[in-house]
Amino acid sequence: RRDPDGVDNIGRDGVLRSLNADRTAVPDVRRLSPEEIKEFAEPFGQATMDALVGVDGRDITDEAQLWAVP
Repeated sequence: RRDPDGVDNIGRDGVLRSLNADRTAVPDVRRLSPEEIKEFAEPFGQATMDALVGVDGRDITDEAQLWAVP
């Protein structure tokens, strides 16, 4: 359920959201573990990794928060 022209966004809540090309809808989400967050954030540098220390996307259970467009 991914838009081929869309983008992926990892939120400060540790949820990886796939956004459509217009960035107006979230067709897919994935709650990331701390290990997955680190792996995803590593290419973006230390500041990004530091901002996500201690975050666990699996803790997010609110459906509205999960599917919200960042």
